[in-house]
Amino acid sequence: MRLEDHPIFTTPAPVPEELARAAAGAGWPDGLLERALAARANSGDFDFWLGGARPPVDRVVRDIETMERLLHGPVRAREATWRDGEALVDLYADAPEDVGELEVTVERGPNPFAQFRLQEHANIQVLECQGVLLAAAAHSSRNAVVGGEKLCVHLMSAWRVRRDFRGHRLSRLLQMAAPPAASAWFGVVTHWYERSGNAAQGWLDKIRGEADSLHENKVEGLSATVHRIPAGGTGEADVGPGLRIRPVEPADLPACVELINATHEGLDLFRPYSTEYLEQRLDDPFWGPRPAFWDHVYGWDDHRVVEQDGRIVACGGLWDRGRDVRERWRHNETAEEQVVSTTGLLDWGHAPGHEEAMAALIRHFAGLTRQLGRDHLLAPLEFAPKVLALVSGAGVIEDTRALRCMGFEGPGLRVAPRVSRPYTDVAYW
Repeated sequence: MRLEDHPIFTTPAPVPEELARAAAGAGWPDGLLERALAARANSGDFDFWLGGARPPVDRVVRDIETMERLLHGPVRAREATWRDGEALVDLYADAPEDVGELEVTVERGPNPFAQFRLQEHANIQVLECQGVLLAAAAHSSRNAVVGGEKLCVHLMSAWRVRRDFRGHRLSRLLQMAAPPAASAWFGVVTHWYERSGNAAQGWLDKIRGEADSLHENKVEGLSATVHRIPAGGTGEADVGPGLRIRPVEPADLPACVELINATHEGLDLFRPYSTEYLEQRLDDPFWGPRPAFWDHVYGWDDHRVVEQDGRIVACGGLWDRGRDVRERWRHNETAEEQVVSTTGLLDWGHAPGHEEAMAALIRHFAGLTRQLGRDHLLAPLEFAPKVLALVSGAGVIEDTRALRCMGFEGPGLRVAPRVSRPYTDVAYW
C-alpha cells in the first residue's frame, strides 16, 4: 500500500456534534465545516473561528482555502533551518521592494541568520516549492515595557516574496502559516517598521485592518527614527582628557547594565537588561568553544566602556551589520545603483551628565566603521538629544520609519498598546 493511500489520509474526519452546532449558529454554509476538518484545522482554529472573536464567514472561508492550498498545492510552509542558508541568501537577493521611484533590495549574506541571532526567540518562516524558497518572514518575541506595563511583544520583519512570484497570494500563505504564535513565545503586542512609500503598504494595511476590525487596538501616527552617522575618524581609543575607552570585561557588566537601564527607562518597547542577559548576548550566545562553522556576529570583542577617573560612565557595542545585511538601492528609470553598508550601535547607555563620554564612544565607533569599510553607523538617538547634538555634523541622516502596533484580544485578555516614545534596538531595525 502506498503511504498516501493509508486510511488516515483517505477516511473523512468525523464531524463532532458540538462543532456542527457551533458552525450552524455562526452561519457557516453546508460543507464548510467538513472542508475545515479535511484541511486538518486544529482546536485553536475552531476556537478562533467560532469563539468570542468570531470573524466573518468570508474570512473563515479564506483561511480554509489557504490551509487547503498549503496542504494540497505545490507550496509548503515550514521554519527555516541552517541548511537553508544559501537558499535564503538567494531569496532575499531576488526580493526587492519598491519605494517610490526606487527599488531597494535588503541583501542578507553570507549569513542570512546574523541579524536574527541578535533577537530573542527568533525564527524565520519560509514558503518552499520544489526546493526553491519563494517567500520568507521573520518573527521574534521578547519581554518589554509598554505604557509602564510588563508585556511580551512580537516583532515581524523581513517579509519578502521573490520578484517573479508576486500576485500568487504568497503573502497570504505566509500570514496564515506564520502568525505571532509561530515563534517560541506569543506577543500580546505585535509591531513592525515600514519605510515611507513602501509598495507593500496596501497589503500591510490590509493585515492591520483585519486585526483592527477585531480588536480596535490600532495606534496611529507612530514613527521611529535612527540616525545614520557617517563613517570617519581614526577609531583610536584616546579620546581626550580624563576619558579612556577600553574593551569591556566581565566584571564591568553590572555597571553597564545600570547605565543602559537608566538611559532608556520609561521608553516603550524597551527590554530591561540584566547582567545575565547582557552576558549571554556578548557570549554570542554560548560560552563554550565554537566550531569552525559558527560565524561571529557580535560579542565581547565588539563592546567598549568609557572610563572617567577610573569610573565607567558610558558603554556600547558595535555590530558589523554590513558584513551580513546590506541595502542595494536602484533607480527604476536610470538604473543607477548605490549599496549602503552600515554598522550598528547596540547595548549602549551613559551616566547622567556624561553625554560627552557617550558621544566620544560613538565617534570612536564611527572611526571603526570606516576601518571596516562601512558607510554609516546606525545610532538610535531619537530620545538622546544631548548626545545627538554632540555628534551631529555634516552628513548625519535621519532614517524615519512608520511604527505599526497591534494589540491582542482573546478569551479573558484584551491588550491595547499604549506606545508613545518607542525605544529602538537596531538589531530589530
